[in-house]
Amino acid sequence: PEVEGYTQSGIPYGAESGHAYRNMPSVTQTVYAIPYEVFALEDYESKYYTLLRLAAGKDISMIGTCNPSTILLLARKLNEYKSRILKDIYVGGIDQDVNLPPELRQELESHLKPDPERSIRLEHSVGKEGKLLPRDVWPNLALIGCWKGGSVGLYLREFAGLFDPSTPIRDWGYLASEVRGSIPLRDEGCGGVLAIETNFYEFVEESESENPNAEFLTADRLEEGKRYFVYPTTTGGLYRYEMNDLIGVTGFYERTPIVEFIQKGKGVSSLTGEKLYESQVCAAVGNSSGVESGDYEFIVSTPEWGEPPRYIFLVEEEEGTIPDDRWRTWLRSVDEELKRQNEEYASKRKSIRLANPAVKVVKPGEFLRYRQKRVAEGAPDGQFKMLKLTPDLEFQKKFELDRTIELD
Repeated sequence: PEVEGYTQSGIPYGAESGHAYRNMPSVTQTVYAIPYEVFALEDYESKYYTLLRLAAGKDISMIGTCNPSTILLLARKLNEYKSRILKDIYVGGIDQDVNLPPELRQELESHLKPDPERSIRLEHSVGKEGKLLPRDVWPNLALIGCWKGGSVGLYLREFAGLFDPSTPIRDWGYLASEVRGSIPLRDEGCGGVLAIETNFYEFVEESESENPNAEFLTADRLEEGKRYFVYPTTTGGLYRYEMNDLIGVTGFYERTPIVEFIQKGKGVSSLTGEKLYESQVCAAVGNSSGVESGDYEFIVSTPEWGEPPRYIFLVEEEEGTIPDDRWRTWLRSVDEELKRQNEEYASKRKSIRLANPAVKVVKPGEFLRYRQKRVAEGAPDGQFKMLKLTPDLEFQKKFELDRTIELD
């Protein structure tokens, strides 16, 4: 939504995408299938159902959202709601069990008409597998727009079973609230031409990121195949802004670099747009309850792939086995503290784009073994420090697990 809340001084804050949607030219609004008011619904189940009900009754030609995880979530919900949606299309209404403000329901239903033919056709497409798939609902879909680079690329593997393989998928480019960084010119890959006429950019080589005297490079000095941290200066007033974004150079258009987003920098993880920071994880663990801090070693938190994905917390019990019920209490308190600290994490948990977190207890001695291995590889023994949050989906494989504790 354009307005998600207010600061203590009464200043509204919210999503730039909601602001753009709300203020787009009226001629553009006429081709959008979903009114803004639907996106502003606070009840997520009602929002998802209404969005899919309206879209399923129309000939959609493009689906666009930044994170492909949202598309997968809606695809799952489409199948989950299929019986209700097909009935609503048949009669030309919206299920009365859906929690909608009366005035919004009246406005939406005033534009709906019974469509038995479409309902029956979609029912036949469900077929033997019993699934209603996006490719059957929107056979004329001509384009999917979403991010393809970084960790979100994992989601794209799931698209093959949902959409026609010939449907092009175009990356949005390097894009954030602070900056429009690149413009993709083709469907293949996730690279885009650096938007040199929009902002001024400086870069630091990845290998120099810890060097306080690192040289800042301008765009004309970038090299293909190398990775850099980007520091934009914008017309909005940001100067050498530390995005903590790692980008790679995949080629050039004329003399302008083609860049792609690789990942957030150290201490940040963002699978679904939550932008979770190490400091937030440390604070949440520090304020946790259920298990005394001296009874365990918190090793690291890391995202784990799934439908939807989740965050796991690797821990090692210090003396004896801690009952799983205590770990569940600890886990709930950490989860609630993360929601309190991070609006985006709270939003992704509420909207089911992030599943319940889990605790994974490693076998006794695993953290010491890992530390010794890192020191043997060259890490300074007396200054060994480990990030408490890593975006590395494979990191947990470095430890031998004892058991996993999940929330009910």
